[in-house]
Amino acid sequence: MSAPLLRGRPLRVLHGTYEIAGQGMMLARALRSVGVEADALAYRVDWDGRKPDLIVDLDRHRTPLGKASAMAGAFARWGRHYDVFHFHFGTS
Repeated sequence: MSAPLLRGRPLRVLHGTYEIAGQGMMLARALRSVGVEADALAYRVDWDGRKPDLIVDLDRHRTPLGKASAMAGAFARWGRHYDVFHFHFGTS
């Protein structure tokens, strides 16, 4: 099976933004195994210590404005890199 391509390069997928039972991380890993450039992003490292590829620690921001700023900053930093955004658990 060949890797999915977009404009001659591997498709780039971002899974996020909360990890429930590691689903985004597992899906990103499976996509990487078939040649997709895939990452998982989460807004925290959960109780079990599993770490996604990208972490935006919202818990360190005390106000809603601080949290919104962190989210906007993450999208500004990584948004142009990915072709597909798969938001889990109603976080789009």
